[in-house]
Amino acid sequence: MSGKVFVGFSEPPIKFLPTYKFDIQSDNYDSSSKNRVPSYTDRVLYRSSDPSSIEPVIYTSCVSVKTSDHRPVFGIYQIKLNPCSEK
Repeated sequence: MSGKVFVGFSEPPIKFLPTYKFDIQSDNYDSSSKNRVPSYTDRVLYRSSDPSSIEPVIYTSCVSVKTSDHRPVFGIYQIKLNPCSEK
């Protein structure tokens, strides 16, 4: 069932470097003997009954946070609300 896990969810295009497997307090990817491949494990997904009501403004990682082997990922979205909608 490949590709069936996040049906209906969206993600903006990724335009930042992989966010996982850094050496702590460093910008270097895993230099241990395991030499693991960097990956995009941290993501922000969203879903709406009206996909046109959510517009990604910023989707990026926070490269200055180096206290973990992950870099935090965040998104800023513009949301159109219709409080009188009966959806």
